[in-house]
Amino acid sequence: MVVYKLDRLSRRQKDTMYLIEDVFMANGVELVSICESLDTSSPTGRAMIGMLSVFAQLERDTITERLSSGRIQKAKGGGYSGGGAAIGYSNERNSKVLAVDADKTGAVIRAFELKAEGLSLQQIADRLNAEGHTTKQGARFAPTQVMRILRRKALYSGTYTYSGITASGKHEAII
Repeated sequence: MVVYKLDRLSRRQKDTMYLIEDVFMANGVELVSICESLDTSSPTGRAMIGMLSVFAQLERDTITERLSSGRIQKAKGGGYSGGGAAIGYSNERNSKVLAVDADKTGAVIRAFELKAEGLSLQQIADRLNAEGHTTKQGARFAPTQVMRILRRKALYSGTYTYSGITASGKHEAII
């Protein structure tokens, strides 16, 4: 097995050691790293691999923590923390604020109007489809998509929530 660096095999120590000891060595597969000199045949070599895999996992965990911390700080200020934007909004790459998607806001507004009239999820989906509204992907509405819209009432009202943090959003309210 040829890898560029050991951390390209895995950034989890447990997975790295499992692959090397239980898969590669058990099946006579040699591990070769282009950037590192690895020796799986000696106890010292395997210990070095173990240490390299510890540092790979530390780096992965540090990056994850840093990204999470950044998202939480954005959320505290009402900024967008990433991920897929809800229907009615779009997110430009590297933007910290959701932008209104004018082509889809009508479906969001209409879903809340129909819910206020007491219609079921299926009835709302049927009505949205009959009126020519489509999902973000251009498909017909199903009750599941309607439910997702209705569950995000706070977002559509201008409040942003992320990881248990709720703040007045920097995005424009739709409803």
